[in-house]
Amino acid sequence: MITESLKLADVISQNILLVPVLNRFGIRPGVGEKSIKVICSQQGIHLKSFLAILNTYNSHSFFPKAEDVDMTVLVQFLRRTHTYYIDYTLPQIEKLLSLLTIDCPAHVVSMEERSKITPDESRLIIKYLVKGK
Repeated sequence: MITESLKLADVISQNILLVPVLNRFGIRPGVGEKSIKVICSQQGIHLKSFLAILNTYNSHSFFPKAEDVDMTVLVQFLRRTHTYYIDYTLPQIEKLLSLLTIDCPAHVVSMEERSKITPDESRLIIKYLVKGK
């Protein structure tokens, strides 16, 4: 479990996938040897909420206690996460799907069919794939 006394650099070295979570809190790389408690204090981040979210992303078996999470912090985090997916992740998926259709054999999807797919249709396909329907 990630605790306030751990050095954030050590936490990141253990799980590099936590970097986007840190970014959503405004924490950028280069925190040095500072503990999580010190970083949260310096940046005005609610410590218990930060730890709850960080541990949730770090471990599938972790579930935070309601009293440890400030709802304002959680909503702000979720909004930043939503923005990240809309502005970065979905465009990346769209790009990869475009590359996939380019590399797709002509007997599966003809060039004529590929050229008929509009950007709006591409977005609908992505939404369909993301929702898993």
